[in-house]
Amino acid sequence: MRWKIPITFQAILLALLPACIVSAEGVTIYDESSVVDNGYYTGNCGGDCGLVCVCQPETYYSAGINFLWLGRNKPQDNPLIVFPADVPATRLLGTADMEFNVGAGVDIAFRARRPSGRSWEFRYFGLYDQQAIERRTYNDGDAITTNDAAIVHLGAVHGSYTDLTTDYSADLHSGELNLWLMPWWRIEPVVGVRWMRQSEELESFVTTNLGEGSLIEFANNMYGAQAGFRAILWENPPCFRLEATLKAGAFVNETRLGGETRTGAVTTTVADTSFSTTSYVGELMISAVYQITPYFAFRIGYNGLWMDRVGLAADQIDESFFAPGTTDLTTLIYQGGHLGLECSW
Repeated sequence: MRWKIPITFQAILLALLPACIVSAEGVTIYDESSVVDNGYYTGNCGGDCGLVCVCQPETYYSAGINFLWLGRNKPQDNPLIVFPADVPATRLLGTADMEFNVGAGVDIAFRARRPSGRSWEFRYFGLYDQQAIERRTYNDGDAITTNDAAIVHLGAVHGSYTDLTTDYSADLHSGELNLWLMPWWRIEPVVGVRWMRQSEELESFVTTNLGEGSLIEFANNMYGAQAGFRAILWENPPCFRLEATLKAGAFVNETRLGGETRTGAVTTTVADTSFSTTSYVGELMISAVYQITPYFAFRIGYNGLWMDRVGLAADQIDESFFAPGTTDLTTLIYQGGHLGLECSW
């Protein structure tokens, strides 16, 4: 038995051609009365959801992926590699010299909207293994090996070396569940809950021997609520629109700091502590959207992420954790761009 699937020329056009094409062979593909706010249109269906027209369903869905490229601001300037025999100590490397590369990440979102206008959204984004690497060599010309370059580590100096490499790496993860409320004019409010983790490792070691050196780890685990809105700044339906999304929230931040020194085969734990604080996060996303077809849209734009009262590994170098209350909290800013694709059905 052969199965016959009715596929019309108009249906193929509807699926494949750009959304700004108005008509084909006398069949209306787009008119202004059929535009809906999810970026695709219903067509002049007259109640018949056939292959030619795309009628608005009871619930429609969208899924999107953006590829991210984000840079970040520098930490506060602290001495990292010094020559302690000088008075005052000569600085060979400071934390402000650690230039992070532009990190690559991904932003994934899934959204389901009801006819009421409200919709649920799950979103995840991550920025992976953003790094800054510097190498410093020092040789004072004498045969004494105990007065060469040293690593500043949690308020003290460690070791005596002539060739040191410092590797500063960071990860950022975020997951959120949002409820988008009924759009009003060109503004769509949102409320939600969010989890974020920003973690860092700052490691200085002898270039030819990983068993000699020191390590500082700092992690911010944040849980909280957020609110914001999405606004349509400009549009030329059905093909183009410019939109901005702004969200901000307050978070409980469960931080953890770890520190260790390594000499030969011996690893010594210097710090292993945690505490809670309140942190704040704001996010801005501006996107230019081109509706390729009724089902697919292309996005390109700007991302900015602001995190206040978070701890960074580099900021703790000059602090002694044997004394309580000396943890440094600061503001961390990520910004860059995104490029992605969204599918609606």
